[in-house]
Amino acid sequence: MHIMFAGIILVPSLFNYKSPRFLIKIGHEEHAVANLARIRCLPRDHEVVVAAINDIKIKFEEEKEVYGSGV
Repeated sequence: MHIMFAGIILVPSLFNYKSPRFLIKIGHEEHAVANLARIRCLPRDHEVVVAAINDIKIKFEEEKEVYGSGV
């Protein structure tokens, strides 16, 4: 029974997009832009996508300053 539920959760999770914030954190900015554009159904160069990516980068840099490089 538990294996069945694990399978039900595992299969859709393989098709999920990774978080743009996580991708920025690990240094994959282009992948983050692509995922955010896909999630929002907008082109990569749309002002909403560009502004959101810039906000994520600013917040991440602020967190690095406060908490150190371990963020």
